[in-house]
This record gives sequence, C-alpha cells and structure tokens, in this order.
Amino acid sequence: MRRSMGCVLLAGLLLAAAGCEADHTAAPGSSASVKAPPLTKAWERTDLKPAGQFTAVGGVAVGYVADSGRLQIVALDPATGKTLWGRAASPGEVTLGTPVGVHVVDGKVAYFRADPKGNLFAQLVVADPRTGDDLAVTAPTLFDSPPLACSNGTDVCTTSRASYKDKATPHRLRMSDKQYVAEDTGAPAGSRSVGVKGLTDLGTRDPERVALIRDGKLVWQRNIGDAFPAGFTSDLGWSWSLYPQPKLYVGSVYGGQTSSGADGFTRDLAAGSATAALSEADGSVVWRDAGSALGCDGTVEVPLDPANPDSASIPVRCRYKGTSTWSAATKSLSRSGLDVVVEGFDPATGKTTWSVPVGAADELATVTEGHALAGPGRLLVSGGTGPLVIDLTSGKTEKPAADATFWCGKRVEFEYGEAYYIDGKPEHQRIGGEVGTPCGVDGKPVDRVPASESTRAFGTVLGADVLVAKADGVIGYHQG
Repeated sequence: MRRSMGCVLLAGLLLAAAGCEADHTAAPGSSASVKAPPLTKAWERTDLKPAGQFTAVGGVAVGYVADSGRLQIVALDPATGKTLWGRAASPGEVTLGTPVGVHVVDGKVAYFRADPKGNLFAQLVVADPRTGDDLAVTAPTLFDSPPLACSNGTDVCTTSRASYKDKATPHRLRMSDKQYVAEDTGAPAGSRSVGVKGLTDLGTRDPERVALIRDGKLVWQRNIGDAFPAGFTSDLGWSWSLYPQPKLYVGSVYGGQTSSGADGFTRDLAAGSATAALSEADGSVVWRDAGSALGCDGTVEVPLDPANPDSASIPVRCRYKGTSTWSAATKSLSRSGLDVVVEGFDPATGKTTWSVPVGAADELATVTEGHALAGPGRLLVSGGTGPLVIDLTSGKTEKPAADATFWCGKRVEFEYGEAYYIDGKPEHQRIGGEVGTPCGVDGKPVDRVPASESTRAFGTVLGADVLVAKADGVIGYHQG
C-alpha cells in the first residue's frame, strides 16, 4: 500500500507526520469490493524491524529497517523473504516531520547513504532495485529534502547545502552524465520541497509564498494567503497532492494555533485547517474549502490500486470539531470535544461528493495510530460511532462482522544515531511509515489472521505475493 502522506508540525514539535509528497498520477475512480483468492502464509522474517511497508519496484520489495540507532535500506525476494541486498542509509537533514520512505525514480531506487564526513552528511545514491548496485552517487553533503523525480522523470531533484553555514539550494542529480549540479531556479536559498513535481515553499514569510519549479526554472509563485485564511502557514504542517486530470495541486496547510503559556499550545480543530487547489499551469487559486484537512491530517491516504505505488489516492478529507492541546511538560497531546466527519470531494471543484459523520473517532485525529483497511478503498473506523467500514470512493457504509479481523496501522518511530538539531537541542527520534498489527473491529490487537482482502490492501502486492511489515518483522503471503 502507498505510504506517502502529509507533514504536520505543531508547536515546533512533531505531533503528527507523514510523507510530504504524494504523486497522484491517475484520475480518481471507483474501487469495487471484489473477492480475490485467499492468501496463505509463505514465510516470516523476525530478524527485521521495518520502518514502514515495503515498496514494489523491479519485481522486488524494497524498504527500510531500523535498529540500535542505525538505518538500512534492504530488498527482499517476495516469494522467499530472502534478503537480496542491504545498504547503510540515512534520513539526511530532512525535517523531522518528513518520514523516511522509499523513493522510486524511473524504475530505480533513490536514497541517502550515511557518510562519516560529519553529522547527517550523506551521499545521494541511485541504485538498481534488483542488485543494489550503485548507478549514480554524489559526494557527501547535507540534504534537507527527500530525493524526488525531477519533471523529466529520470533525474533526481532535492535541496542541499555543502556545510552547516550555508542555506540549502535546489540541486539535480543528472542521470545522463551522473553529475550533481546546482540549479539557478530563481528561488531564494532556504526553499524546501512541499509536494511532488516541483511544488516548493520559497522560505519567505510576510508574505509566505509557494512556487512551482520545473526544469530548473521558477514557473510561478503564489502567496499562501491568497489560498488560505490569515495566519495559516506550512510551518504548522502541509499536505499537497497533484491531481493531473484537472491539473491541480490540492493541499492543506494549518493555522488556528494559540499559545497556552510556556507549557504548550492549543489548536482549534474546526478553524485550524483548510484545503485549496492551485492551477498547475499558473498557480491561480481554483477553489478554497475552509475547515477541511486533506487526507484527514495524514491519517487517510488510500490508493485506488494497492499494488501500484503510483496509483492515484482517493480524494478524501476530514472536518474536525473540538480542541487539541500539546503539553510541553508531559510531551503529550490531549483532545476535548472531538467530532469528525469524513468526506469525499471532487478534486476539480472542491465540492463534497459524500459525507459520513463518525463522531469522536480518535484514530482519524492521531496520525501515529495509522488506519485499518477492510479491502481496497475500504476504511475501518473503529472509534466514535464505529465500528464502521466506509467505501472511500462512494461513501457507502456497512457494519463489519463482529469477528472480522484487519491489519491496523501504527506509525513507526525509531532512534537514529546522528542528531537533528532544533534550536541547538539534539533530537534523535525519527519517523517512518506504518507497520501492521492484526486487530478486531474495535481496533484492538487480536491473535487471529487478518482477512485476505485486508492483507492485500494494507500490504505490498507483487504479483501473487503480498508482504506485510509488522513492528517485529515481515510476513510473506502467497496466493494459491
């Protein structure tokens, strides 16, 4: 299943986070619930501690594992679970709100390799997914954006700086000659990627601006205030997706946060989120929607085709009521008066296509808890008015059987040996994707095998094989 969602940073601390880039390369459609042949367990690896689900690329399963302060990228044979290759990896100097995840560029794997030159220095590597062999490698540098496909689909674009004294600037690993070159895009130093295919936060404030950078050129720029309410900023989080059929960037940034004294911050959930669409062509604001959060604050981003990591995600957003309070003293988040409505929307117009009230469904307001799938495009809501299964393409609902079993997700947090510094203070905690736990209709762990439909939707599908990453290992299933 796809695991690239939005980034949410609140109060300068990581309260909720997920992948900041989501490449929606097909138009939304429908997801029919079709019974597929049952799966049988083929193998299990208990020696691996996954940092999220694996990604299917080149006929193998590629993913990250983390243990004892180290991070590694590995490839597994989906039929046997055998490790085909593994390399030391690094999260780089990418902001803590961005999870470590596998990036595929032109059928190859792009990742950061840890380097001993200095704290968080790394090499950008493009590797053959089947062998792990290096196809292109940069010199050690400080990367502050993930390695993403450039607009030509073959080069790798990121932002980096040569030393701690510098500000990050756009760079490109040119695959034609394997050269890592700076790009004079016209964007100021300190800009950062906030979406796929060149969507960039220019790093300026008063006003804050977002821009599109393509082929090394700044195509357009837009004040955030033109699309979102006053005070909204990507400093509190963002989630942007590109829907190519209407040729729109659809996204959310956040606001509504007030200080509750030296001990923390409070956020008005109803007033603290909004969604808007910008034209891919010129950045003009096509529509606005106050009070909604794309992908439900990073808890719901579900692809139409779980076997295809580049499949379009189903357009879903949530509306929240209530307040959330972050306590700096206890480093905990509490909520009061939570009420959630899940809805589908038309990316071209922003109009709501269906709506389902689910009450105080805490799992839709807590990204660290992940979510559970009953099948392709079928979300289990266990809290609030649940248990309830929602078809995310139609909004149709049904009550699951009392003894039904699913894969429930939980966001991975892991320690990395090299520190990321925030105001001079070291932070070693990093985040990855979701790992799964067998759960019942109430979302609590059970000692039963999840249904095959849930396994396919939650895991990584490679032909007749399906891999599910758990907190304590990886299970391989086979059809037939």
